[in-house]
Amino acid sequence: MKEGVEHETSDGINCDIEALGSNVDPKGAALIELIARRNNSCFYDESPRCESGGIEQCIAARGGAFDESSSSTLSANSIGFRDFSRLDPQLALNDDEVLVNTDTLTINTSFAVEHYPFGIPRQDLGDYSSLGLGRDSSLLTMLRDAGSIASRSYSLYWGQTGTATEHQLDGNLVLGGVDVAKISGQNYTTGLGDATLCPSGLVVSVSDMTMNFPNGTSASIMGGVSGQTVNYCIRPDFPLITVTPALWEQWMIAHPPSFTDGGAQDRARGLPNLWGLIYPPSLIFQGDLKLTIDQTMEIIIPNHQLVQHYYTFDDKGDISVNDSVLELMINPLQDVNENDFPQLGMTFLQAAYLHVNYDDDILMLWQAKATESQSPIGIGKSGTGCAAFPTDTSSATSVPQPQSNSLTPGAISGIVVGVVVAMKFIAGMIFWGIARRRHSSELNATRKASDHSGGDGHTKCSSIYRKPELEASEVIVDGGQRHTIQPWSSGQIVVELPSERYD
Repeated sequence: MKEGVEHETSDGINCDIEALGSNVDPKGAALIELIARRNNSCFYDESPRCESGGIEQCIAARGGAFDESSSSTLSANSIGFRDFSRLDPQLALNDDEVLVNTDTLTINTSFAVEHYPFGIPRQDLGDYSSLGLGRDSSLLTMLRDAGSIASRSYSLYWGQTGTATEHQLDGNLVLGGVDVAKISGQNYTTGLGDATLCPSGLVVSVSDMTMNFPNGTSASIMGGVSGQTVNYCIRPDFPLITVTPALWEQWMIAHPPSFTDGGAQDRARGLPNLWGLIYPPSLIFQGDLKLTIDQTMEIIIPNHQLVQHYYTFDDKGDISVNDSVLELMINPLQDVNENDFPQLGMTFLQAAYLHVNYDDDILMLWQAKATESQSPIGIGKSGTGCAAFPTDTSSATSVPQPQSNSLTPGAISGIVVGVVVAMKFIAGMIFWGIARRRHSSELNATRKASDHSGGDGHTKCSSIYRKPELEASEVIVDGGQRHTIQPWSSGQIVVELPSERYD
């Protein structure tokens, strides 16, 4: 694995979920996006297929590069291309466009999947290397069939990426369970939707959007009309929230400074937050955004997550932050895209906790609780094995909170609930990474942007670090067969290992 062109690792794919390869230098990690609409995983190598820019910029923009020569467990072309490609027929790939390999996938510090199939693209398959968590995810299927998780399910909290350190928090991905420490209040449950318009199948109805201003006033941009809804597609790999032209018109009426959007110079022009809205701090929206889901539950996105730094990659692959402007994580659809299916991306998942269970064909949402605490429990198919949440269609139900951090055998039913993947988002760096400022003085100046007072320069960011993950039992999954699983004792406490802090 290489981060930039300097960082190398060996022996397999270490997903932390940040890195490909083990023996990872703690100052470097890969950036991997979670794709709920694909079933296979694909990792770019040192030929990352960028349309422009030098190799360093391209590798950085791709989030790193998988180094085949450094892995002693890599097996090239060990499975048939047909078996691999049939899981994602919508990509219409041939064997010249993606190389199929297997390797050991290390999910956290002590959980590994041997002979995990993945592709190495020979064409552009998206901005970043990807972990496929779709309906027929090869990873979830292998883990369930091996008995390592009780259901083909996952839960996601994106964490926080605010401009100030007090608004920055690691997220996590739980395979086969839910981190109940990250959920708050009642849940919303609905069935998975048609993948025709929303490939992830994660469709929710938004019945109202309300702009909450700092002075205590509010304005609905959907008019508050009873029965009016807009269907949205949840996309964990997409950074922004898109709004229809009609909704954006109402937004601008409620907040006239937003009218400054109207030219290419007012849109983010590069990764990672392409097409977000760029404003001087004096004109940026300073309130919160409240989304009402199906007239049932409310998700409030605080302003410190709705407004982010504006940054791009320079020609050396470093992150360049423009301190003179801020980015509103909203993308008003227009022109040829005005009729696109609206999307709720990472910004939404910084405020909402998502659980997807393919065995039960449901998705669930909660208001996310911003906390470093972890309390994962296993989730089985409805009514079986592990603790299962109520699954009434389009309903709100109360979820019991655990009394302690201990996991009993009944709660996990013998599975490895420790398949918890910590995701790093501090300092505005999304897609599984943390960016560290080169100079602490520049970082301190940037932190002041939390009060929306901008500077006039660019701050360079480089280097990424990772934190040791929650320990799981020692498990190796080989070709769908379960090997060694150490059972949890009734008094065992789940804790997170100590880690260095971002400074």
